[in-house]
Amino acid sequence: MSKKNIVLCSAPRSGSTWFLKDIAEQNPGMIDHHESLRTLGHGYEQHPKSDAERKAQFKQVMRSWTDPSKSNCVKVFPLMLTEERSPWRKRTFFQDLLNDTDELYFLMRRDFSAQVRSAIVAFYKTVTGDINFHGDWDEEFFVPDDDILKQITATCERQMYAQNMQLVQLWHNTETDVPTKLLFLEDIDQKGKYHRPVSWERIPTIQSVEWESLLQRDL
Repeated sequence: MSKKNIVLCSAPRSGSTWFLKDIAEQNPGMIDHHESLRTLGHGYEQHPKSDAERKAQFKQVMRSWTDPSKSNCVKVFPLMLTEERSPWRKRTFFQDLLNDTDELYFLMRRDFSAQVRSAIVAFYKTVTGDINFHGDWDEEFFVPDDDILKQITATCERQMYAQNMQLVQLWHNTETDVPTKLLFLEDIDQKGKYHRPVSWERIPTIQSVEWESLLQRDL
């Protein structure tokens, strides 16, 4: 297999993990680096990585990216570009990445309400003090209508909106000659993507956002 590097720019709860996995499977031997460019902890790990471990993780991606014998794919969330800059991370690291990239994808989720609900399901257990994050994905997850739901709904709606808006700005302001494609999760064949069974005592009301109109580029 000839060397190929692929960058996926996306926001949380938009199918990015599944999409990146699918890309790696279509390119045998390709290394899926997941979210290894993130330099801060997620906050819910049972055993948080040390600064040295996170530095090594970040450096490994950048070394592999320029290794002529390795093909790579990696996920970039806007929060990875705006989080507090680590001492080992160059301010130009994203552009350095694109300078040796063959394909660039932007992946968004058209249904903002579904994106927020997915975030609620993903983070509900951590809010209740369970560091198991998603829990058992084979069991139906029941979300009660309680104060925790009200709190986490407001937080997730705010955070997902912020990440999506930053992704929109990244789409408009990334200058590159790399072949670039904008995709919506709803338009992709999601065969093989796992959908966890979830039931709600009350489905939260989330205000919709017309992302496509915000992504239109003036000629």
